Amino acid sequence: MTSGDGSGPEKDRLYWRYLVAFGLATCAIGGPAAATDLPDSAFAWVLLGVTAMIGGVAATEAMDAAIRRVQEKVTASRAIAAGPSDPDPDPAPEPGPGSVPDPDPEPVGRPVAKGRTRLPSFVLPALVVLVALLVGISIPQVRDAVYFWMYGCSPPPTLRVLTSAEGLAPVSELARAYERASAAEHDGCPAADLYVYAADTGAAPIDDAREADREYGVVSGGLANGWPSESLGAFGPRPDVWLPDTSVDVARVRALTGGDGTLIPARVPSLGVTPVVLGVPRGVFARSPDRWRQRSWAGVLAEAEKQGVPVLRPGPPRSATGEIATEFVYRSVGPAPDQRADAVQRVERQIGLAFGRGRYTAGDALALLCQRRERTDVASAMIVTEQQLVRYNQGRPLGDNCPLEERDSTGQRLDEAKQLVAVYPTGTGSLDHPFVELRWPDRTTKPAKLIRAWKTWLTSESGRQALIDAGLRPASDGKGAVPVSEPLTGKWGADAAALFERTSPSAQQVLEARTRYDNAKPQARTLVLLDTSGSMGDAVSTASRRNSGQTAEWTRLDAARQALRAAAPQVAPDDEVGVWGFSSTRIPPDRLLPVEKRDPGALGKAMVRLDAVRAQGGTPLYRAIEAGLAGLDGSSGDRTVTLIVITDGEDTDTAPGRPTPDRLRADASAAGIRVSVVAMGDASCAGPALHTLTTATGGECVDAASPTLAPALVGLFDAVRGGRGGN
Repeated sequence: MTSGDGSGPEKDRLYWRYLVAFGLATCAIGGPAAATDLPDSAFAWVLLGVTAMIGGVAATEAMDAAIRRVQEKVTASRAIAAGPSDPDPDPAPEPGPGSVPDPDPEPVGRPVAKGRTRLPSFVLPALVVLVALLVGISIPQVRDAVYFWMYGCSPPPTLRVLTSAEGLAPVSELARAYERASAAEHDGCPAADLYVYAADTGAAPIDDAREADREYGVVSGGLANGWPSESLGAFGPRPDVWLPDTSVDVARVRALTGGDGTLIPARVPSLGVTPVVLGVPRGVFARSPDRWRQRSWAGVLAEAEKQGVPVLRPGPPRSATGEIATEFVYRSVGPAPDQRADAVQRVERQIGLAFGRGRYTAGDALALLCQRRERTDVASAMIVTEQQLVRYNQGRPLGDNCPLEERDSTGQRLDEAKQLVAVYPTGTGSLDHPFVELRWPDRTTKPAKLIRAWKTWLTSESGRQALIDAGLRPASDGKGAVPVSEPLTGKWGADAAALFERTSPSAQQVLEARTRYDNAKPQARTLVLLDTSGSMGDAVSTASRRNSGQTAEWTRLDAARQALRAAAPQVAPDDEVGVWGFSSTRIPPDRLLPVEKRDPGALGKAMVRLDAVRAQGGTPLYRAIEAGLAGLDGSSGDRTVTLIVITDGEDTDTAPGRPTPDRLRADASAAGIRVSVVAMGDASCAGPALHTLTTATGGECVDAASPTLAPALVGLFDAVRGGRGGN
């Protein structure tokens, strides 16, 4: 790029032309990059600018040549338009000796109009660069506008929201409400696609030396360990937002991560609160409402016992509602240290008898409410949250197994006899539903912006109404409690003006209550029937063995062995437990571990015997259950007797004399033995045989994949000592 002597007007023209070329080259490189994916951070903008300028330096010569060609064409066009020039113009006379220079000579070249100021040489390049940048930045908006005109809304960015099983339905409703609200503000296009999915945090105590949260893939361990492949396979994608039921769940994860604030912010706001209440049958409450009001948890439980009303509670190991409610109840019935043990045992006995009387299956709050909805005997009261009670009375879905109830033309539930009325014991507290923005080390600012927008909407008037519609009371706004309306009214069993504590208990209080709960459980006698048929040798993974460095195949039988080792610490010193293996080559079942008293340490060592078991043969499931029932004594006093079956298939026995599911159900019920099943592989709890057998005996059927087998078995073992119903 050389011409002339590099001085005067020609130098100025070359200077600005070079700058314009550099600016255009830079924007030509950076503009499309910004249009393809607009940078979402200051660092990304700086990186894009530096990269574009480096590329611009290399492309400047080419751009300058293009500008020069354009200039030459323009000059030639002007010359042609001006006509032929004088071939021999008279030259200007040479100044003679002693002549005086003209004080106002005519300018050489293009005349400058009077009153016109010449702009600095950097202005034009700056304007070119500015315009080019504005064009580059506007390309995404133009692109989106063209896309909308041609195809409609572009796919919104996804925000992954993790919550609990008990909170899945209301959180999903909040997500859909936000999508509708944001779409109304953006020409029908939602700002984000909120993908809501559920997984329970896990009930391992916070200071659990077994580190079950880390070892066996429950949600708190997945969050603490960066959401490894085990968590991805068991629960779903890595979440951007976590909406647990209580701040106790947050404390569990903080305990595992050291609480440095890297993953979870130091200050976590509350999405909304819902008090823990006693749901009393509407007919029972209507007979004597004053006898239920202004009484503590100890008082309302005593009143229920006096009136012969059974009281059910979700199992603390598997339900945040049950866990928090247990702390409130224990705090009320046994405030003095010397009264606690006896008082807690009385409460657990009262609840255990209610499960046995109603043949309820242990589970979370939704499972219990679903069972109540399907029964004709609805005399039981239930410890639930206000939100769960209201949604139950409205006939809303209670999980996948409990669909929406039929309503009449006015929207009222047809069966009002099953409705509950909320009793708010004095001193009761709440589930505080934290809103946790997860700060993963490699996250970008894009999800952070989406989270901020959703959080802001939740505090708006429409967001608060959506919270109320979902059954939550919005968090206080600094001016006191936010007034609530339908459905948190008497029509649906709630009291909008009820008084209660708007916080959850501390993690330490919940841990102490859990210890008292474990100590109050009755003695248990448990037999595990382990399917050792050939299909249990099927490989499920090649990378599931922990801390071994091996890549050998990991089978269903391996997963079952690991699950049994995980459940061993749930066994109390005075419990009796055994493990039998069964297949078509092991009938009667092989007594791998006879049913006898074993402390957790000895049981763990005895599990070594399971390593020698090999998978082979068919699946005589019904004969194995028959043998297991015969090998267990029936219930006696407060002792609970449970048969737990781990299997991956349906019964394949075709020999004469095979017992039927109906006969097994009758035998188990007559002996007072609860049957629970963990179904893997081809086995399914949706099948009528397993579902009926477990439900009729007060047991539980759990579908589990290999990554979730251990948590499922831990939950069943924990429920074993919770009374007749397994609570």
